[in-house]
Amino acid sequence: MDNAYSVFKKIIEDGYMGLHSMIGHREENLFLDFKEKSNQDKAGAEKSDRGTYAKALSGFSNSSGGVIVWGINARKQGDSAADVAIEFKPIKHLKIFLTDLNGLINEAIIPLNTGIRNHAIYLNDEEEKNEGFIITYVPESELTPHRAMLGDNHYYSRAGDSFFKMEHYMLEDSFGKRQKPNLDIFCDLHKYGPNQFTLVLGIKNDGKYLATYPALRIKSLKELEYAKLSGTQDFVNINLIAVTASNYKMDKEGVLFSGGINDAIHPGTYLEVTRLNPKKRWFDRSNLISMAAENHLLKFEYEIFAEGCRSKVGVYTIDAEQVMDFLNI
Repeated sequence: MDNAYSVFKKIIEDGYMGLHSMIGHREENLFLDFKEKSNQDKAGAEKSDRGTYAKALSGFSNSSGGVIVWGINARKQGDSAADVAIEFKPIKHLKIFLTDLNGLINEAIIPLNTGIRNHAIYLNDEEEKNEGFIITYVPESELTPHRAMLGDNHYYSRAGDSFFKMEHYMLEDSFGKRQKPNLDIFCDLHKYGPNQFTLVLGIKNDGKYLATYPALRIKSLKELEYAKLSGTQDFVNINLIAVTASNYKMDKEGVLFSGGINDAIHPGTYLEVTRLNPKKRWFDRSNLISMAAENHLLKFEYEIFAEGCRSKVGVYTIDAEQVMDFLNI
C-alpha cells in the first residue's frame, strides 16, 4: 500500500471525527494538502476551484501521490514550517461539488491518471444536510509528466507541503521515465536429488511495460558455482546467451548473459536465464545443520539491464536455514 493511499484510507475510516481531530494539529506534508472552496456557500466548482484542482492533480501525480482535503483552512502557526489545519470551511451543496470534481478528472490533467478518487465526508456525519468535505486521492503515476489543464497548462510537482512548477530539466527527466518496466532478480530453488538442489536464476518484470534486450550479470560467488553444460565448459544458458570473456574478466566482473529483441519479458512474468550450484558441502545434512547454527549464506551479486532502463544492482542471499526448510530437513 502506497503512502498516499494509506493517508486516504485512514481519513475515510476515521470520518468526520477524524477530520475534527486534525484542527490545530495536522500539518500539510508531502502527501497531504488542505484546500478551501473559493465560495463554500455556492453550488458547484467555480473557475478558481477548477484551477486549484488541476494544479493539485498534476503536482501529486508527478511526485509520490497525495490526498487533498477540501473544506479546511490551513496556514502557518507560530514556528511551524508547514501550514497547519486551522478551521473547518465546510462546503454546502456538497454532492454537486463532488459530481463536478468527478466530472473534471478526465479534463484536469493530461495524460489521465486513472486512479484518482473523490469521497465525501458529511458534517457531523449527517448526509441529509448535504454539507461537509471532499477527500481526493491521487496515486503516484507511471505516465509522468502530467500537465495541469483547465486554463493552467503548466506541469507541477510536490516538495514538502507545496506545489511548484517543474523546471525544464525535470520535464526531460520525467519524460525519460515513461513506459519502463520494473525489473528484479528471480531466484528459485530446484531439487533434483536427495538433499541436492540448484538455484534457477532469471529476471522478473513486476512493472506494466515490456522489457526488451534484457541482460543479467552474476558475480562474486563463494559458496556457489556457475552451472556448466554436461561434459563441457559452457555455462548453462536458458533463453539468454553467456557472453564470451577471459577467465580474468569473469573473475573480476562476473558472467554476463545477454538477449535481444526476441527475448522480451512481459509484465507480470519472468525469464529464466541460468543456474548456480552450491558447493557439495551444502548437500550434506550434518553440514547444513552446523551451517545453519553459524548463519552461513549462499550469496551472489547481480546486475540487471534492459533497453531504456537504468541498470539495477543488488545482492541476493539464502541462508542455510532456508535451505533446510526447502529440503524438509
